[in-house]
Amino acid sequence: AATLQQIEPGRSLEYVRALLGEPTARTQVEGATEIWKWAYRETKRSEGRLIFVFSGDETEQIEGATYVEFQDGLVHKTWQD
Repeated sequence: AATLQQIEPGRSLEYVRALLGEPTARTQVEGATEIWKWAYRETKRSEGRLIFVFSGDETEQIEGATYVEFQDGLVHKTWQD
């Protein structure tokens, strides 16, 4: 989320690509509008217990995506789901 705050409206395609890498998908919308998507998967594991029971491993996977909408090659808006 902190990285997403650096992607302010008016930033260039090159800036966003340098910050986030190549997108997972690109969608051309109308005219010069394009939406880039970066999918991610985050794994959270409960730590700090002295006894580990592997069958009851508390692992949580979070999946989501970050989107950046460009108009004429410049950032218009960003969001996550």
